[in-house]
Amino acid sequence: MVKIQQLINLMVMPILLISCTRAGVNINSQLVIQMPKSLGSDNSAFAIGDLPPEINCFFVGVGGPEPEMRKNTCFRNISGTTQTYKIGTWAGGIPRNSEVSLDVPSGKDRVIYLAGFNATAAVCRDFKKNGFPQTDPTFYSLGKAGGVNLEPGKVVSVPLVVNYDENDKIDKCDGPDFPDDNGPQGPYLRIEGLGSNVSGTNSELATKDVCYPVTFSIYDTNGSPMYNLETSDIVISNFPSEFYISSSCSGDQLTSANIPQDSSSSATAYFKKTSVGPFLTGNLNLNISRNAVPLSINVDQNIEFGNPKVSISGANINDGTCTSYTANLKKHEGDSLSLPTNVSLNLIQNPTFYSLRSTSDCSGTGTDQIIIPIGESSANFYFKFTGTPQTINFINLIPGPPGIDILPFIVNTPP
Repeated sequence: MVKIQQLINLMVMPILLISCTRAGVNINSQLVIQMPKSLGSDNSAFAIGDLPPEINCFFVGVGGPEPEMRKNTCFRNISGTTQTYKIGTWAGGIPRNSEVSLDVPSGKDRVIYLAGFNATAAVCRDFKKNGFPQTDPTFYSLGKAGGVNLEPGKVVSVPLVVNYDENDKIDKCDGPDFPDDNGPQGPYLRIEGLGSNVSGTNSELATKDVCYPVTFSIYDTNGSPMYNLETSDIVISNFPSEFYISSSCSGDQLTSANIPQDSSSSATAYFKKTSVGPFLTGNLNLNISRNAVPLSINVDQNIEFGNPKVSISGANINDGTCTSYTANLKKHEGDSLSLPTNVSLNLIQNPTFYSLRSTSDCSGTGTDQIIIPIGESSANFYFKFTGTPQTINFINLIPGPPGIDILPFIVNTPP
């Protein structure tokens, strides 16, 4: 074991954060930490001596007794023996010879942990903005400072003994601030605009043959939108045939989409699926150019495509009066829908029991139709009982054309 004992100054400076949502002042401390410098760079207080030069990127965690400062758990493995420690505030992807500032709630018994690993310059960047490394590097536990009292208004110098042991590692950290093992480990791409989410799930509903404007949006590991911080555009390519350039989802299919450098978090396109059934983003084989941490696709989106629907609205009781009802054209997900062609709904007649017509006097014989015109989402029709009272479900009286589902609607006679 190589043991290095050096002092890293931890400077605490007050920051007043004034909240408009409650009375009083919420006071945090700003913890400013100077990272170890490169091997042999100088003889300053931050020179690291015999720390291997490949340990060139760092992670800092701060814990404390409050629940907010214990919400994440890190697992330390010392020669096969596991220990855990709790942290709240943290920063990762900090290069040697640099400085990091963390806003930490002021209070007693703060514990500051330092870990290090080897990384290229492209990977050793702010984890909260650029995501965790996808290559799963080995993190080494380098030391901690315990019992730190962070008082607002004071500058505190905290001695931190740095110990390097190749058998003292951090296996992982779990908690609300860290990505799930099975989820995206870095920034990820989500396809937005396809249908509507099913409450409480990661599933969505959408409608076949409908042209959807979609957005390819970048999110960080905490689920927050982020900008393209690359030095060039992010280019997405190898799209399947359902993606289009035109807002009519016709003509040229989409071959590539660009997320501009430093100015955007998304790119747009159009999407149309011509059959019912699931569309799983995990089945996409997109090519995504990125210089630093790879940008993954959110593989958990499950978008179920279904037929357009017709719902009926109007009175559920009919006393034999000619009464107006409305046929409403809707998407599979429930929103109103208009189509570029007329939608014709045949009305099945049975004059012995009822009259079902497109005219407001419920008169006439023979076949009749409801026409929902081009660009419209509804049309009226008329119904009355003419014979022996009975309960009727309109789903049996108005068969939908192929590819359109009619939703049940019950009409009763007066009690």
